[in-house]
Amino acid sequence: MMGAMQGVNWLWWIIIGGIAGALAGRVVRGRGFGIVVDIIVGIVGAFIGGWIISGLLNIQGSGILFSFIVAFIGACILLWVLRLVAKGMTYPEIAGLLVLSPRTVQNHVQNTLIKLQLHNKAQLVRYALEHGMG
Repeated sequence: MMGAMQGVNWLWWIIIGGIAGALAGRVVRGRGFGIVVDIIVGIVGAFIGGWIISGLLNIQGSGILFSFIVAFIGACILLWVLRLVAKGMTYPEIAGLLVLSPRTVQNHVQNTLIKLQLHNKAQLVRYALEHGMG
């Protein structure tokens, strides 16, 4: 994850993921999703945030506070992208909004599918709508 959760053990990953996911849910939609989905959103968000913060912006850091900030930023982006996918936007359309390549958006969506154990965008849209993300 390019250092975003460097020096943070698995228990902190779960705690940080839960808090970041719940807070991102409150910012994006006004409430969290429940502890399990909050943790998933936060941990997937940490990967996305780590890629953006460490990879694109070349900002390095470690520790719990840095990890939380990265996870929160990534979780907000994840929820925004899920909302756009649920609205039927294509990868190039989403990429244009985020100033990323369509392949990068596709990779993030595919990684989200893997983490949520889903098989296609239709299942992802259904999951997002069922959990109030769409």
